[in-house]
Amino acid sequence: MTFDTLSLILLCGIVAFFVNFSIFWVIGNLSAVAYNMIGHSKTLLIIFFGSVIFHEPLNQRQIFGLCFTMLGVFMYSYFKYIRKPIK
Repeated sequence: MTFDTLSLILLCGIVAFFVNFSIFWVIGNLSAVAYNMIGHSKTLLIIFFGSVIFHEPLNQRQIFGLCFTMLGVFMYSYFKYIRKPIK
C-alpha cells in the first residue's frame, strides 16, 4: 500500500469516529427523534445542493416532498424546543 492509500484509510477512520461521536452527543443531549430530524435535514440539504451543483432540475413531486419534509422538521423543532409547554 502506498502512503496516499494509508492516509485516506486513516482519514476515513477519523471522520467515522467524529460522525459516531456526534451521533452519541446528539442522542445523549437531545433525543433519538431529534437525531432523526437532523438526519432528515441533512438529506434535504444533500438533495438540494446536489440538484444545484449537478444542474439537475427537481420536478414538482420532488419539490413538494422537500417542502413537506422541511415543514415537518420545522414544526417538530417549533413545538419541541421553541414553544415549550408551560407548567
